[in-house]
Amino acid sequence: MEMVKSKIKRKEYIKPAWIYFLLAVLVIPMIIFIIVWNVPTTENLSKTIQNIVIFISVGAFTMEIPNLCIFGGYLGFCYGITGTSKITLFDDVMVYSKYSGSMGNRETITYYIKKTDSVVLTKRTMKIKGGFEKKITGGTTNSEIKKRAKVVNIPRVFEDEEKILAFLKK
Repeated sequence: MEMVKSKIKRKEYIKPAWIYFLLAVLVIPMIIFIIVWNVPTTENLSKTIQNIVIFISVGAFTMEIPNLCIFGGYLGFCYGITGTSKITLFDDVMVYSKYSGSMGNRETITYYIKKTDSVVLTKRTMKIKGGFEKKITGGTTNSEIKKRAKVVNIPRVFEDEEKILAFLKK
C-alpha cells in the first residue's frame, strides 16, 4: 500500500526553511541597511563609531551571497525531499525511496526496512535506527550500488503516519 503525502504536513515541514531563508537573506540585511542609512555623518560623531558601523554593514552585505547559497540550498533540499519521498508498505517490508538530480543525473535511493531497533519521532522527521538494505540506482554511472544503512531519516509528511508507526513497531 503506497502512503499518500499530506499537503498541510508538507507546508509545515518547509515553513522553517522559508523562515531561515527570509531572515538571513532579507530581514537582517534590511535592518543593517536601515541602521547604516540613519547613522549621522556629522563632525560630532566620532570617526571610530562611523568606521565600526561601516565595517559591520560591509560584513553583513558580504555575507549575503553565502547566506543566499546556504539557506536557498536548504530551502531547495526541503522542497525536494518532501516532493520526491515515497513509502510503500508490504506485509514484511517497508520500502522508502527518494530521488535527487534530474534527467541523466537522477539518482534513486531506496531503503528496504524489515526490522528496526528504534524509532525516534521529532517534530519534522522519523529517525529509524537498525540495519537496512540501501540500494542506489542511476546517477552519472547509471549503475546499481547496494549498501547497508544504520539510520534513515524520513520526513513526516505522510497522511497515514499511524500505519507507518504500527509497521515499524512490529
